[in-house]
Amino acid sequence: PAYILQLVPNPAERVKSSLANRMMNQMLIKLWIDSEDFQASKIQAHLTRPINFLAGVAGSLKTVELTVTQTRVAPGIWVDEQVSGKFNARVLLGHFRFRVESRSRGFHRLPAPTN
Repeated sequence: PAYILQLVPNPAERVKSSLANRMMNQMLIKLWIDSEDFQASKIQAHLTRPINFLAGVAGSLKTVELTVTQTRVAPGIWVDEQVSGKFNARVLLGHFRFRVESRSRGFHRLPAPTN
């Protein structure tokens, strides 16, 4: 069982970087918090609308989608099981699309070293 939280931007809260403010104000984040360990077992984040730079002339960030899934391998010990992301941007005349995915499984405890 997990608690599910959805984080929405608060435009009144600002950081020094205007780019970070623009990004964070367009992100929607959902967290699954394990009810036993209070650890984030899953995080999903995505851009709710494109971000333009210099009114879109210099470029735009069209898509950002991130998902992180963690699994408990022992009481109180969590590891990333899957990390995936999808990005779509345009800079001047170039389009850039890329995906990243990392999956890990088969975790097992190693014996303690003996000295």
